[in-house]
Amino acid sequence: MEGSDGRTEIEIAPGDSVSARFQAIAAAYPDREAIRSRGQVWHYRDLNRAANRVAHALARADARVALMFGHHAPVIAAILGVLKAGGCHVCLDPTFPRDRNAAILADSGARLILCDQAGLAAAAALAGRETRLLVYEDIPGGLPETDPDVAVRADMDLGIFYTSGSSGQPKGVLWRHDICLHRAAVDRLLSPVFPGDRLTLLTPLVFPAATSDLHWALLSGACLCLYDIRARGTAGLPDWLRAQAITCMRAPVALFRHFLELPTTDPALPALRRVVLSGDILYDRDVARARRRLSDRVEIIHRYSMSEAGLVCLNRLTVTPGADAGAGAVPVGHAVPGKRVRLFDPDGAPLPANSGRVGEIGVASRYLAAGYPGRPELTRTRFVADPENPGSRLYLSGDLGRFRPDGGLELLGRGDRRTKIRGYRVELDAIEAALLALEGVDAAAVVTGPDASGENGLVAYVVAGRRHQPDAGDLRRRLAASLPDYMLPARFVFRDALPLTASGKIDRQALASPDEPAPMPTSPLSVAGPRGAVEARIAGIWREVLRLERIDREADFFSLGGHSLLAARVVARLDEAFRLSLPLAAFYQAPTIAGLATMVERGMAPPPARRSDPDLARCLSMLGVV
Repeated sequence: MEGSDGRTEIEIAPGDSVSARFQAIAAAYPDREAIRSRGQVWHYRDLNRAANRVAHALARADARVALMFGHHAPVIAAILGVLKAGGCHVCLDPTFPRDRNAAILADSGARLILCDQAGLAAAAALAGRETRLLVYEDIPGGLPETDPDVAVRADMDLGIFYTSGSSGQPKGVLWRHDICLHRAAVDRLLSPVFPGDRLTLLTPLVFPAATSDLHWALLSGACLCLYDIRARGTAGLPDWLRAQAITCMRAPVALFRHFLELPTTDPALPALRRVVLSGDILYDRDVARARRRLSDRVEIIHRYSMSEAGLVCLNRLTVTPGADAGAGAVPVGHAVPGKRVRLFDPDGAPLPANSGRVGEIGVASRYLAAGYPGRPELTRTRFVADPENPGSRLYLSGDLGRFRPDGGLELLGRGDRRTKIRGYRVELDAIEAALLALEGVDAAAVVTGPDASGENGLVAYVVAGRRHQPDAGDLRRRLAASLPDYMLPARFVFRDALPLTASGKIDRQALASPDEPAPMPTSPLSVAGPRGAVEARIAGIWREVLRLERIDREADFFSLGGHSLLAARVVARLDEAFRLSLPLAAFYQAPTIAGLATMVERGMAPPPARRSDPDLARCLSMLGVV
């Protein structure tokens, strides 16, 4: 196989499609498990029939259908049903702020929202005169369960996936069937799974990485096991992996780091044979920690992928107990079949592969995303003709990298105003635009820096207005109305003015180091210490997780730089310390030391928050990556 240099081509027939491939798998393995979710098991026969009912219900629907579902089996049936009907799906999420969902819906052009009961309230809030609403549970049971007679081709639209745009509005990336079929074929070639294998789906399907996981499993006859981290947290993840006999775990690098820190009485995962990581730079120290936690039979695969180019590179790392841990970044490996990686200098000139120089990463392939719908200029800028291969295109990623002597690619971050936060690609300009739209903000600059967990985070420098002077908590609350959790700055630093360059632009290099201590929400003299043994124990856990010396008992966890992954870590530590099972939603209801102490002392959690609760929506981050 010649996959290491990307020159092995995988041909996708023009008449092929994801839906046709799935139908063939369902016909071959009707009694095999396809989906495990919320204690239920759907076999391939069940899933195919459910998807067919959706397809027949959508027979006269518009080409683009928006989906608003919880993280469970019906969303898989809905996606497949849209594809079987020849449509293109756009995933919304009931935990996103309404304004963000509304912007995605408007930009996509979808005129129908298909939702389940869990997403009904959020979907109804978006539906208007031009948008129809269809509830999954209300689809008539008498509709045909046979495969629809719809011709779907490889060049037809499959889905639009949204990332943050530099203007503050979400930016869609259009996928067609061919890019998904190509990635599934590469996965079967380089990371094969088989009927009987069980794969995780930990990230919501609003992100393309989750869709690729779906195709990887279901186009191979394997079983896809759904775990809703937003609702269940990470504390129970090791036990769930063990109980479900998971053979392949796919996770963002940031989530995997948290998984490795979870306490467990039984670290063995006897069925697990492969861990696939992506979404961020992986370091030698991460692999060393995995060696201490996982069996030496477990293979670790580090993948480099992106919304616009799919899977680009792959590196296999066998877990070898006792091996030394270095301090450097793990290379992402060599290009996969059908993809070619090139580096370019700041002037756009190609760099020799053996130069050792850092350059912008370009990906050449016949199987790239179709572009950015409604943004022809941006599409022309990022997707260019490949001069070395007629008929092929080249995507300019904005990522920086260099080739190692063995030809492996090493990632070195971003060369523009984009970054990765907990596995999500984020446009820093989008956050600045949202800040500047708020009353009381005269100027703002957003840069990256370590958050409370030491991961890559966001720091906002703000010049407050004279009439209205907001504090960090106020800014965070108002930003949460339009931005998802992972785009909220972990820290706000207020300045009288922002430094400028000679040309009058903000001099981000001159901003103070983000390593400076995080500002306390109150004066150190007025910090109220813990009351009683329970609060003292909780405060100790908070200090370790947030890396702060003093914390007010009434301070909001999220205003101190906490985020959803850290909240899940705190809940896991609380469960271990007090021998209880605290739902993650309870933390969002009372994210203070005093509030959590009350719940612990009562030994019970409050009723689950409604999906429309703004505090819950503010805090529930989706853990998914490109």
